[in-house]
Amino acid sequence: MAELLTIQDSIDGHLDTQTLKEAVNEDKIITARLGREYASVPMASRLLVENGLLGATPFSTYSAMTASALADGDYAIVTNDVDLSKNGVYQKIGGAWVYSEYNPIAQSQALIDTYVLPNDAADVSHNFTDKNGFVIASLLINGLFKTNGIDVAGDELWFERSPDNAINLLDKNGFVLASSAATKAQEQTSVITNQSPPELGYQIATDIVGVMTYGQSLSRGQAALPAISTTTTNNLTMASGVLRRPNEAGYSASDFAPLVESAIGTEGETPTSGMLNGASRRISEAGLPDYQFFGGSMGRGGSYVDELSKSSTSFDNLCDYVKDANAIAKSKNKSFSMWAMAWAQGENDNTSGSSNRLAYQYTQEWLANLWQPFKNFVLQTTGQQFLPYLITYQTPGHRRSSSDTIHIAKAQWRASREYDDVVMAVPAYIFPTAADNQHLTNEGSWLMGEYMGRALFYTMIQRQKWRPLEPVAVDWQDGFIDIEFYVPQGKLVLDAALAALYDNYGFVMRDAADAVIDIISAVTIANKNTVRITLSSAAPSGAVITYGRGKPSDPASSGNINGSRGNLRDTHGDTDKATSPLGNTFDLHNPCVYFEYSQKLGFAI
Repeated sequence: MAELLTIQDSIDGHLDTQTLKEAVNEDKIITARLGREYASVPMASRLLVENGLLGATPFSTYSAMTASALADGDYAIVTNDVDLSKNGVYQKIGGAWVYSEYNPIAQSQALIDTYVLPNDAADVSHNFTDKNGFVIASLLINGLFKTNGIDVAGDELWFERSPDNAINLLDKNGFVLASSAATKAQEQTSVITNQSPPELGYQIATDIVGVMTYGQSLSRGQAALPAISTTTTNNLTMASGVLRRPNEAGYSASDFAPLVESAIGTEGETPTSGMLNGASRRISEAGLPDYQFFGGSMGRGGSYVDELSKSSTSFDNLCDYVKDANAIAKSKNKSFSMWAMAWAQGENDNTSGSSNRLAYQYTQEWLANLWQPFKNFVLQTTGQQFLPYLITYQTPGHRRSSSDTIHIAKAQWRASREYDDVVMAVPAYIFPTAADNQHLTNEGSWLMGEYMGRALFYTMIQRQKWRPLEPVAVDWQDGFIDIEFYVPQGKLVLDAALAALYDNYGFVMRDAADAVIDIISAVTIANKNTVRITLSSAAPSGAVITYGRGKPSDPASSGNINGSRGNLRDTHGDTDKATSPLGNTFDLHNPCVYFEYSQKLGFAI
């Protein structure tokens, strides 16, 4: 149940803050608000030095220690030398003071140097990072501490600034618990709802399960001709088909129809049938009760992400399609819910014309201005008590857009790392393209749907959020770089099974100025989940190792033959296979996601 903060909560918070100040700054016994007594940090530190550090004698400076009459075998600690490197624990051995391996001061400083990094931004003093180099909080030069949330006794609390400039306190699902815009009466009253907010991961098997496809041209099957998923199954679409949008000529919401693909002009096979029929096949193979899925593709080719967001015609079409499906289900006395949306967009935002070309810009528009409003619409329309998932691919089209950056691809991958409801199904560089070297073939579009269907099955049926083949840790040395990966199934392999071979299997080194440097002498599999990149010379300061990004000299193409790509995969396809409507069988190995790792900044975004 959600509770708004009360005035008493604020008073308690003030008292706790005052206690915290005393605990950090004063050498004394602290009495907390609830009556518990304990030593302050300065007092505990003093007692530790006096009584606990191996019997060490404290000295304020290194010179005072060396001038002392302590004998061999004695311990000492230097606490306040102007040369910070001399502070720490020593033992006198053979008449000389030897710096001890047991040195909490030095060890603490090493951890601080690793995870608390100075920043060159005008308003940021230091960034706090996790073990993989992702920034998780910042200390601003004005003394403010910037973070997105806190954990209070195991409950997540998050902060956001609303469009009306209020500060909202959110639960882990994004529901507002309290707001600075609340009325005075609300601030003084603890309001308890009689119904828990919808949660993620609690999908209920309604009579009809909706999964929409949305995005730009790849979501619409542009050039994927002819349509090949033409055999009826148990799954459904709108009476007017997968592609026909509300308010267009020929659109009909009179009834459901069997899910089959049918071309409209230059648009053919969408990923919708591959995804939903693939998920149904997996459910059947697992011996589970059948689900009846409903889907359609409401995107628009050549669209920037903001042209698909709330208040756009495309967004209205998406919502109307779902609303119409829900109404048809109700007319048949059947329950309806929306489990997920499959996302295939990003190519247009790789171009110079996009106002959301940088990763943080894209993420804000995509998740805050499109995905969140759609989730709200789904909950209001269907009345379901669980949140839908966002299943995304990783866009492969930067070279085709004459771009040398992978900002959008990194934003999509990082979103799957940071948000529980965003699922990365597959990087799309492995799929074959049509003659334009940009859009997918009909079988390529179907195959992308198969990978999305697998992510749906693992996440929503098996209740284990799907993760792609992705890096998790890096050990960067002068002579080599070891990259550890999360491997969905089996072991790592370097070969041309999913894409044509690329130099060094897709790994490219760049210097701090982003120029390609040729210092990779070998790329090998070190063990089942680690790749070793051997260097012919130490990388220069600020260097970045990239995967799948390619080089500026690469052709302006997408796809698994001439596009920017890599050759690292797992062996999932040894046991997981799918046969296309054309009769071709595909081994569904997992390709590695596009990524970059900066020697200075970690997994750079």
